[in-house]
Amino acid sequence: MAAPAYAASDDTIVVTAKSLKQTAADLAACLARNCPPDQDVKATLAHAENQFVAGDYKNARTTLLKSVARNRKHGDAYPIPVSDLMRGNARVAAHLGEGSNFQSSTIASRDILRKGFGANDAKALVGDIEVGDMRAKLGYPDEAERIYKGVGERAAAANLPWIVSATEIRQAMLKLASELPTDQKEGRDRLVRLSQGTDPAYRGTRIAAKILLARSDRKAGRDDSTTKALLAEYAAAGGTQTPTLLFAAPIKQAEAPRGGAGEGRTQTTQLATKSFDGQWFDIGFWITPDGHTSEIEVIRKSGADNLFVKPVIDSIQSRVYAPLKREPGDPGVYAVERYSMTSLWVDDNTGTRIRMRSPVPRIERMDLTPDQIVETPKSAGTTG
Repeated sequence: MAAPAYAASDDTIVVTAKSLKQTAADLAACLARNCPPDQDVKATLAHAENQFVAGDYKNARTTLLKSVARNRKHGDAYPIPVSDLMRGNARVAAHLGEGSNFQSSTIASRDILRKGFGANDAKALVGDIEVGDMRAKLGYPDEAERIYKGVGERAAAANLPWIVSATEIRQAMLKLASELPTDQKEGRDRLVRLSQGTDPAYRGTRIAAKILLARSDRKAGRDDSTTKALLAEYAAAGGTQTPTLLFAAPIKQAEAPRGGAGEGRTQTTQLATKSFDGQWFDIGFWITPDGHTSEIEVIRKSGADNLFVKPVIDSIQSRVYAPLKREPGDPGVYAVERYSMTSLWVDDNTGTRIRMRSPVPRIERMDLTPDQIVETPKSAGTTG
């Protein structure tokens, strides 16, 4: 099967056929004519996204930071574009291990929406959820849970059931991810309760809870009847138009080998001192109509170490999706995902405040799957 071309990233990135050279020219022309802030932000995001997809993370971040310097003061007049700009900057910062900027930009994105629309507006509440997601991602689950709970209460008071659903699902996920058996049981009990709700306004919550229950049960090695029931439910409905992930084995972090003590120390030292700059790769694969993955391959990569690549491929291989609603003979959906190997920048503990990389590696993922096929080239990319 031929792999379609792509030029997109996560849900904020629009598929585009424009080249990196063209988006650079578009941004330069916009600035030359002193374009309005919303147009500046649009051109900035298009170019930074192209730079990111090309693997030029540092210049993508430079493009974004320059635009932040130009446009942050316009947040009152253009709250949505400027909030989007801060969100885009946060996401690139995360892939570079810039934890502090990831945090400050996510909060700034939320604060702009609060000021522009009010703290209890749906857009601002979603911004609050993103702050909770950020705190969870940085390793503060208790704080994230507190944020989700508060947002859920405010959303309920504002009659925004879909936001309430998002917070309840996230709270259950945090409990499931805990190492405490009591928390795990509480998380599963919450999902069971949410999956059995009857309020039509919470239909999305029921579906999400069923999916998470299926994933949790398979991960825990329980009987896979939950997954089978969910697959049967989707099949009876004729499948889904877009891929819905039901299960994926977690990506196993690289570990030191179990050989002699010296061998293990060598491996750990290699991970601790490895440069995480430019460590990324793109995985392409088909999601078949029956909900499995096939033809998984690295279609582009920088200098990413195979130590990181194989666990990602193994995880994608394990995925189970809901059946797709497709005509006979349709191959399914071609997906592309970017994985960045990074670690957070931290201050050393000697009092010099010199920045250094944490020895703990992190895997950042971004969806590059296009909403539409731009073209079908000879190759979707080269490895090198």
